[in-house]
Amino acid sequence: DAGDIFIEASERIDISGGLTIPGLPTSTIASTVDRPPEGLRLLLGLSGIAKGKAGNVTLSTQALNLSESSTVTVANLIDGDAGQLQIEADTLSLRDAGIEAFNTTGSGGNIDLDIRELILLREGARVNAIALGSGNGGNLTMNAPVIVGLENSDITAGAIQGDGGTINITTQGLFGLRAQTQPTDGSDITASSEFGLDGTVTI
Repeated sequence: DAGDIFIEASERIDISGGLTIPGLPTSTIASTVDRPPEGLRLLLGLSGIAKGKAGNVTLSTQALNLSESSTVTVANLIDGDAGQLQIEADTLSLRDAGIEAFNTTGSGGNIDLDIRELILLREGARVNAIALGSGNGGNLTMNAPVIVGLENSDITAGAIQGDGGTINITTQGLFGLRAQTQPTDGSDITASSEFGLDGTVTI
């Protein structure tokens, strides 16, 4: 099983960094379970199906800022449950970055954002609780007085073979984001599934 991460910063947490290897973020806070590379499995004599639970990630600060492809992630890419991701802050700003929970077969990872002032998503930012295989999408809870999504930024609790997850948003003002049945080129809120049942979005 992967371990838990808890970070409490009195003023701010800033995460930024581009991609040096395609698909892998250089700057991330993550608790994940992944399949070992084939070469490593052969070297260590590993066989069978890997199993394990992803850990939980909890961040508490005044301002959390992510940019340049950085991420905060819980993920289980083998056989097991994804972890829980909880963020408490005054402001949350994502610019070309993501807060994400992934799973393939087990229970989807859940994301809980308790933001006291503002959530700002820009330049393709994403908040995702997604099942990549046969699992169900995770549950996503967002609580903030003001939520802004611009420039094709998305909030998603989707799935492929399993069912879509649940999105619950509590806010006084939602700007730039629209609930959709399927992803579009705009800034969307979706809980769809390609082959399973769609999830639910409550605002």
